[in-house]
Amino acid sequence: MGVKARLSALLAATAALALISGPVSAQISTINNAAEAQIDANFSGGRILFESRSRLTNYSVRVVGPDGYVGELQSARTAPSFRLADFGEVPDGQYTYEIFAATSEIQRSVRRAAPGENGRDVSSRPRVGTSSSGSFHVRNGQIIEFDTSAEEG
Repeated sequence: MGVKARLSALLAATAALALISGPVSAQISTINNAAEAQIDANFSGGRILFESRSRLTNYSVRVVGPDGYVGELQSARTAPSFRLADFGEVPDGQYTYEIFAATSEIQRSVRRAAPGENGRDVSSRPRVGTSSSGSFHVRNGQIIEFDTSAEEG
């Protein structure tokens, strides 16, 4: 085998190896991003302060409590702060919260592309979501105890 043939074979093997290892690197990156997409809740008085260590967007919070208490809010760019009194009377009792947000990861789709769609415009594609939930107890309008074992999703 000549030098030219060996060089061609080596380049072909290198290209094949790059194709095989490419998705593995992307998959590891996705797993790391998902681990960082955690939303933490901190409680202070009658307020829940949400924090995230990653770039999340489109937050949606829902808090449900006794006597029909329901509060919902959205925040497009920053982790929200939820003040219980902003949504009416705050009766004593057990409350639960859920917060959802979008990660920077684009959700993969298996649908057929629309005519004229080239697959490059990702601005309208849905993002992979993350969520957290937990519960807390309120007395006299103040959060007095909370469940620190929030669920991540």
